[in-house]
Amino acid sequence: MSLLLALGAAWCYLRYVKPVYQIKSTLAIQDEATVPKKSTLQELELVTSPKVIETEIEILKSRRFIRQGVDELGLSTSYELKTGLLTRDLYQDSPVKLVLLQPFDTVEDQVLYLYLNSPTSFTLEEAGKPARTLSMDETVQSGFGAWHLEPTTHVRHFIGATIKIELQNPEKVTARYQKGIEAVMLSKKAPTLSLTVNESNPDRGKALLNYLTKALNDASIAEQNRISQSTISFINERLQSITKELNAYEKEEANYRSQRGITDISSQSRIYLENDQANGNSLNEVNVQLNVIAGLEQYLTEGQADEKAPSTVGINDPGLNSLIEKLSQLQLQREKLLATTPADNPLFEPLNRQLTSTRTAIRNNVQGIKASLVNTRKQLQSYKSSISSNIQSMPGQERQLGSIKRQQAIKENLYTYLLQKREELSLKYASATADVRVVDTAFVGDVVWPKKPLVLAIALLLGLGLPLFIVLIREYLHKRVVSREEIEHTLAVSVLAEVNHAGKLRSGLISDQPSGVVAEQFRVLRTVLRTLPVSQHPGRVILITSSVANEGKTFVSANLAVSLAASGRKTVYCAFDLRRPGATGFTLAGGVAQPGLSELLTGGATLAQTIQYPEGQSNLHFIGSGAPAANLAQLIESSAAAELIKQLRELYDDVIIDSPPVHLVSDARILAPCADVTLYVIRQGVTPVEELDFVQRLASGKEFQELQFVFNGINKAKHGYGYEFDESYFQQRPHLVS
Repeated sequence: MSLLLALGAAWCYLRYVKPVYQIKSTLAIQDEATVPKKSTLQELELVTSPKVIETEIEILKSRRFIRQGVDELGLSTSYELKTGLLTRDLYQDSPVKLVLLQPFDTVEDQVLYLYLNSPTSFTLEEAGKPARTLSMDETVQSGFGAWHLEPTTHVRHFIGATIKIELQNPEKVTARYQKGIEAVMLSKKAPTLSLTVNESNPDRGKALLNYLTKALNDASIAEQNRISQSTISFINERLQSITKELNAYEKEEANYRSQRGITDISSQSRIYLENDQANGNSLNEVNVQLNVIAGLEQYLTEGQADEKAPSTVGINDPGLNSLIEKLSQLQLQREKLLATTPADNPLFEPLNRQLTSTRTAIRNNVQGIKASLVNTRKQLQSYKSSISSNIQSMPGQERQLGSIKRQQAIKENLYTYLLQKREELSLKYASATADVRVVDTAFVGDVVWPKKPLVLAIALLLGLGLPLFIVLIREYLHKRVVSREEIEHTLAVSVLAEVNHAGKLRSGLISDQPSGVVAEQFRVLRTVLRTLPVSQHPGRVILITSSVANEGKTFVSANLAVSLAASGRKTVYCAFDLRRPGATGFTLAGGVAQPGLSELLTGGATLAQTIQYPEGQSNLHFIGSGAPAANLAQLIESSAAAELIKQLRELYDDVIIDSPPVHLVSDARILAPCADVTLYVIRQGVTPVEELDFVQRLASGKEFQELQFVFNGINKAKHGYGYEFDESYFQQRPHLVS
């Protein structure tokens, strides 16, 4: 049966379940591991930096990307066509589109049913509201907000059809796809990424993967453009700053040259050197001329009248030269005249006067020339100092000018470099391409679920294995006696009687339902007891005990006493469980507690004082346990107990002794020799299985006379063992009258 049910369930599942397909897509990503190293300047090109494939995987599976896809593709709203028990997903084929007039995040899971009456009207059914007919463009107020429908191009093909619209929270849909999408790197050497998602509608899965691929490409290009724009803006700012700095350095150079009269340092240095050399030559000439003048002055001052005048080489004064020549001619005339005429001759007087005047003229001329040469020498020396100062300042000026030109050159190079980079970035910005290339667009792969062989195998396994598993678990957990066969197999005896669970007896006595199953079972027990061999005593003593507490020995004792008394036998019930008296359910006449067995055995009361009479129970007397007393074992073991039982034999047909559990205390063993029959109660689902070993040892010991077993509290619905009785058979019915 289990196998048939499992195979039937598998067939129904395969018949009605929606197949789930695996949707795949393949991407190629430029990974940094496959890109050669760049130079320092190339590293500045951030726009074309390679991607890290692990980062791209995380971006693809990010909540932002998937949420954009869910919103863009409308994946949080599903449309299904209901045809009997089957439904067909209408993604991309839906006749209508639901448009929410509020933020979509506030919508929880909602289900709407639409019956399309015409292309412009529909009947709406939603939970908790009556059906209503609305128009397509009408705004509808529902528990989740306001919305309206927009017909699509497929609306005319679905007139008269019922469309199920399910709205889900976009955050939940995003989380589901975020867990469901798998991104796996196929190869590290050739970075290839495989995207997969499982979907019951292939079109929806393909649309999502294609959207994610496009979104990744768009995001890559947008990121490149953002970096390009940011870099270009930075370069423009730097160009403005560098332009100001370059202008400042150019202005500083111009001011420096203007203030110092510098045009070309090298040419000006050469000119300074040439001027210094020329000035030195002129100064030397002036010094030579001054030396000649000094010689003339000495000659004019200290020389004799007839002494020849010194040479005036280097002095180009025509007046001085003519006077020197005139002086030389006069001296020559005088020498000629001295050769023929004495010196004191009056002829020398005019000649001497001419010589004197000529010398005076020469002296005056020499003084003028000397003053001119001295001034010239001073000027030349001053000029020489100026040239020397300029020559000495040239290295410092050249260093300062070089520093200015060096800073200017640096700014010019940086300005040129930034201009070049700006043009390159502008070109890249105009032609930005993504680093992600689509190898395979989304396509439908194999059916992921259901796989027919696997479903049938699972059904076969469950059909055969589940019952076996349940049986094994029940056997493994079986620690209580649940069937009659367990008792008879373990003890090798027959069970004398079975008693059903008495759930319908209000007081626990069969007198509440004398025509019921339990009452009939006690009548059967009463009848079987008559067939047992008993000793020849005036009355019959029946000892009722069990292994542990709560096995129903008091229930069996009380109801057996009621059944025996109902058959006309005079019966007394003795509650010998002095330690823990059970509730018998008897309603005693008078309602006042009387002395019991504990007082009777200690001599505190007589037998007549302890006997009580249950209401509604003729032929039945009751002796209670009495007040708690010390040394209960000694009381039961005393001769008074045996004498009491002997006395009761003589007074009653049946003496029912309700004794304590035999495995817990020794009271039942003490009373056993006084009993003719011992009924050992075993309760279904209560008596531990290991107690059967104890009962077997007890039976082997022959301690109890005529030991018989009663299987009590049988409940087939709970423990799976027992008999189903038709209570109607036991109901009293009037006889038919012909």
